Amino acid sequence: MGEGMLFSRAIWTERLRPALTPRWVTITVPGALVLGGCLFIGMLAIFFTNNLFYFLVAMILGFVAISGVLSEVSIRGLDMRRTVPASVHAQAPVLVTLEVSNLKTRFPSYCLHVRDETLDGEAFLLHVPPGEVGCQRYQAVFRRRGPYTFGRASIHTAFPFGFFRKWAVFEGADSIVVLPIVRDLDFMFRSQAVGSGDFRTAFRGEGTNLYSVREYRWGDSSRLIHWKSTARLMEVMIKDLEREVSGRVTLELAGGFGARLEPAVALAASLCNLLTKRQIHFRVRCGTESTVTDGGPRHLDVALRLLALYSDEPCEARDLVGKEEHILYLAAPGTRAPAGRHLLEVGPEWDWLLDPQAAPKRRLAG
Repeated sequence: MGEGMLFSRAIWTERLRPALTPRWVTITVPGALVLGGCLFIGMLAIFFTNNLFYFLVAMILGFVAISGVLSEVSIRGLDMRRTVPASVHAQAPVLVTLEVSNLKTRFPSYCLHVRDETLDGEAFLLHVPPGEVGCQRYQAVFRRRGPYTFGRASIHTAFPFGFFRKWAVFEGADSIVVLPIVRDLDFMFRSQAVGSGDFRTAFRGEGTNLYSVREYRWGDSSRLIHWKSTARLMEVMIKDLEREVSGRVTLELAGGFGARLEPAVALAASLCNLLTKRQIHFRVRCGTESTVTDGGPRHLDVALRLLALYSDEPCEARDLVGKEEHILYLAAPGTRAPAGRHLLEVGPEWDWLLDPQAAPKRRLAG
């Protein structure tokens, strides 16, 4: 009995929600002028006792009454919903769909201006027949990653003569998770099946291909001496090799990024997208959370959602899973990587990830 009453109450609440939506009315500038003119003509009618003036006053008041009734009919019995795509990335344009449902059974709605106050989006619907849904889209950009809760949206109309503006406000309760920025990093992988690795990267590390030539530093191996440059410059020069990736890849976010947090998350998300495109299995570790080692679009979505909720927590040190696992340790400049991990410092050279108009940098320091 109790459950049936609660169920019935929920149904009636849902049915009556559009009718109970709070509505407001304001007078427009044309409406104020018309009412002022009507008052002036009424005074003339009283002063001159002219039937023509009384007729004009009655006609104007009739138009004002018709305007109020028709605008009320247009704005009453409406419901609004917004629809966003399943995957939304920060700073990437996305189309938001506004759906206005006319729940009335006999009367249509005209000249509806829909405003989404959360994303500052607007749409216009000329005509919504009774019992149907009108849809309009607008382009929006989410500026930040993470959970996003929609706020209020409003529908207003000045139909038919523009004397009054009536609007209804709908409180939003929907929320989404905005994924991090993803940029194209294809230039980081040169080719396939090179040497003993599967892919050549654009980072300094262990490999077989030349990355750059630099001056000798204390502790460098003599096997890395670049003899041609040494003979030409009369100074000992060392060659750096390109890092090669083989087997599985783990992306670890060290934490403590501070002001470098957003570039670090954008870099990790772009690397996840790159590894997915190259069909390399990977996992992401940040804070106390971790994904499984897998590949494919579904795993990419799980990894991006984990990064979207990352809040600069330090990553717990764990033992290596296997010799074939390649661990890329993303950290702030000046951080030392634990043993068995390849350090990737997120310095100012990665700020271009946050600028949609910036061009990627082709030579990166590992």
